[in-house]
Amino acid sequence: MSGVPDRPPQLQTLRPSQRHAGCGTGAELWLLRHAEVHEDWQGRAYGDLDIELSGAGLERTRAFAHAFQGRDAALVLSSPLRRAWLLAAALGEVLGREVSTDPDLREVHRGEWQGMLVEELHSRYAE
Repeated sequence: MSGVPDRPPQLQTLRPSQRHAGCGTGAELWLLRHAEVHEDWQGRAYGDLDIELSGAGLERTRAFAHAFQGRDAALVLSSPLRRAWLLAAALGEVLGREVSTDPDLREVHRGEWQGMLVEELHSRYAE
């Protein structure tokens, strides 16, 4: 993406009291999820592994960010995982905002489930 670094810059993590700075009453909260991940990981529980987006996922990220053209945002926060940060960075570019990463937004670790096919999880842990 033009002007977007490959990785999140080392930004200062926001303290909880700073996370709402600039948000007045009646503020909107947008919760956005990254586009699809690399084909090798589709259908798997990948949790907090830093999995890349697929080529189509990168294209959708750009298109999705441009759908927010003309909107306003007081703050753009992202998980430090690259797949989420790429969407936040594209949004930040469109909205004219810096992106802050927050480790509390990072996906949870899936333990022994990480890397397993979702179908396998359903059959192994049916109940």
